[in-house]
Amino acid sequence: MLKTLTLRAVLTYAVLDLLFAPFVILAFTLLLGSVDSADTMILLAGLTVLKVAAWAVYLGYRLSPWERFDRTSKKGRTAELVQQADRCLQALPIRFAIFYGVTWIVTYGAAFLIVKGYGPERAPLPPQADNAIAILCLAVFFGGFAFAYPLASTLISDAASECSALARAGGYSLDRSPSSLQLRIAVIAMSLGLGPMLWMVSLGYMKQVESSHVERVVRAELLSSELALAAAQLSPTESVVPLLESFEKRGIQGAILSSGRAEGAEAATRALAAEPSLGRWLQAQSVRVGAAARARIDLPYVVAFHRVDPQRIAVVVHTAPVSASSSFVWSSLVFTILVCVWAPVCAYALGRAVSRPIGKLTAISRRIVEQGDLKEIGTVAVSTNDEIGVLTDKVNDVLDLMRDVSVAAHAIAKGDLRAVVEGTGELPDSFRGMLESLRGMVTQIRETSVDLASAAAEIFAASQEQEAAAASQSSAMVEISRTMDSLSESAAHVSDAVQGVLGNAERTLHNTDDMVRRIGELTGHANRIGEILEVIRDIADRSDLLALNGSLEASHAGEGGRGFALVASEMRRLAERVTASVSDVKKLVSDIRDSGSSTVMATEESKKLAEGTTDAARQITFVTQQQRSGTEQVSQSIKGIADVVSQAVSATSQTRTSAQSLKTQADKLSALVKRFELTQEAP
Repeated sequence: MLKTLTLRAVLTYAVLDLLFAPFVILAFTLLLGSVDSADTMILLAGLTVLKVAAWAVYLGYRLSPWERFDRTSKKGRTAELVQQADRCLQALPIRFAIFYGVTWIVTYGAAFLIVKGYGPERAPLPPQADNAIAILCLAVFFGGFAFAYPLASTLISDAASECSALARAGGYSLDRSPSSLQLRIAVIAMSLGLGPMLWMVSLGYMKQVESSHVERVVRAELLSSELALAAAQLSPTESVVPLLESFEKRGIQGAILSSGRAEGAEAATRALAAEPSLGRWLQAQSVRVGAAARARIDLPYVVAFHRVDPQRIAVVVHTAPVSASSSFVWSSLVFTILVCVWAPVCAYALGRAVSRPIGKLTAISRRIVEQGDLKEIGTVAVSTNDEIGVLTDKVNDVLDLMRDVSVAAHAIAKGDLRAVVEGTGELPDSFRGMLESLRGMVTQIRETSVDLASAAAEIFAASQEQEAAAASQSSAMVEISRTMDSLSESAAHVSDAVQGVLGNAERTLHNTDDMVRRIGELTGHANRIGEILEVIRDIADRSDLLALNGSLEASHAGEGGRGFALVASEMRRLAERVTASVSDVKKLVSDIRDSGSSTVMATEESKKLAEGTTDAARQITFVTQQQRSGTEQVSQSIKGIADVVSQAVSATSQTRTSAQSLKTQADKLSALVKRFELTQEAP
């Protein structure tokens, strides 16, 4: 396959030249008639080669911007380079067609001038051949233009399309002047009409001139015969001057030649004297034949002779002009004007028939692109079943498909996912795939919203239970604090009432056991709080995950999922707040456990001291001081635990509020999803 556009174009036009040139050369040679055909054909063949070389060089010059663009790598094809290539392609058809037609004119005009330069002896051209060749040159110009222009447009179409595609992809415009399809058809039609017509006019003109020349020769021969007959009726001694004067009055220039002496009209004798070769020709021909005529295209007259007797010959110089008949000239001119008008009118009608439906399609396409209004665009009428009719019918199919897609999109915007799009192709398949994905996503969101609402209800119930347990634990801590205060007061009176030490020690032992039991209960409640906090953390993590999934699905849904995206974002924020609160409460519960352990150790020590009171009364004062100190520490610890429990109650209350808000948002999400109507409702 040929690699460059220039090479493909040159080869195409060269093949056409080789196809048409022999016929044109043959017609040109036959038009010249008496000229040596072999020499003329050789001359035209050489000039044709030069013609091909000339338009090939011009074509390469005109296509050089495109070839420079074509050799450039795709990354190096700048906007300026693309625009230069496109400009050369857009200007090529008309410029090259004109140049191509001019090369035909130059070729055959030069050939005629060269042949004419040979002279009448070597190349006797027909009369008035200049005019016929001029008309022939115009014919080959229009003929060459008629196929060069559309062929050039066809050759550059793919390259111009590539430039247009690159410009659209690059986001810049091409400098293309508006063109008219009707005008192009009119110009081509006029060229097609004028080319053959002018060719026939050239041939007809030449035949008319040849007929006029033959008529002139015959007329001269008849006049010479008439003069010879009249001269033969005269006696040898009678003068021929009166006879010649009578012929001259009729406009006939005649002479009588006798023994090399000429008598006759001044014009005739002057012509004979001015042309020595004519005299020699008369002498030679009069010996061989009795009558003859000589007509040279470079002379304005025809010489004919007829023998009168062995000593004399009658000569007539006929000066009638050689030309085509006026009727032929006028009819050719009128017909040429008629073709110049008729061809564009017919082309305009044809172009109108072609461009009018294309114009309608263009207007509809522009309206769709600029306004996007499909409701006001009706069905385009199809008037024919040709290529344009098929194109119009397919445009109607595209409009119907776009209307179906528009109606379906409008229904989806209102929440109706039961819309159905018919048809085959990438657009309907993609729309149906998008619709199926949207249905699946809405179904999943609906199921997720139900699960989220259920989880929010569970979190709300668990937070209520946790709040009640924390309140109970707070009351117990207050009671323990009061007990420890009472124990501290009892220990203060031990030093003043040694007798009651044993009884007080036993009571202290009893109180210590009760305190150990209560601290154990407090530790159990703290463990229960830790378990509930783990449940809350798990629920918050699930809510965060659900919110993240909801956000992803909303981003896939596009504009329709914006509301759900906001709800999912709020859910995620609430889940993060719950997680933070759970972490704080868990830390406080851990502090409660540590303080409970310290309290247990302290009460165990107090119990040991109480038991040792009965055995070591002497040490009771010392032990009482230790008990008082331990009791104060326990009291401070109990107050700290009470504060922690109070904070836990506050955190649990916040958790309950967050869970209630989460449930509300889940209900809103469920209501939002229920707006969409599915083909099969989600369970």
